[in-house]
Amino acid sequence: MRATAPRPLLLLLLLPLLTGAAPAPAPVPYDQDAAARQIAVILERLGERRLLAANQAFTGVTIAPTSPAERYLRIMDEAFSRSLGVDCVHCHDPQDWARDAKHKFGVARAMWAMVYSINQDQLRKIEGLDRKARVNCTTCHRGRLKPALDLD
Repeated sequence: MRATAPRPLLLLLLLPLLTGAAPAPAPVPYDQDAAARQIAVILERLGERRLLAANQAFTGVTIAPTSPAERYLRIMDEAFSRSLGVDCVHCHDPQDWARDAKHKFGVARAMWAMVYSINQDQLRKIEGLDRKARVNCTTCHRGRLKPALDLD
């Protein structure tokens, strides 16, 4: 009987057991009703400040800083949470929303910079392309945490 090489998937499943590392927690899936309730609570706390620019109403804003705070929350919900299929706490610490200690927080900012670069620089260089053409998080993620890499 011939020995076969270990299957990569099996190794990935066994790796936490072999190394003693705890498996990463599963992301909290996106829940539209829960997100709407959470946004409503934040907007209620903001009161009239919801009309201020996001960087005046919130701390640590680098994405869409001049958007009104109310719109900013909707951008975060639609552009990030829905597009990736995760809850806000995937990137944020609910005890300190501005804290960027989670690696995913920085990844989201870098991805936003990439989207901005594609829309502002790259797409404009393509001759004959509709000037309204844009990409966003959904272009690749399609409601999933990992970007789609094939057509399945």
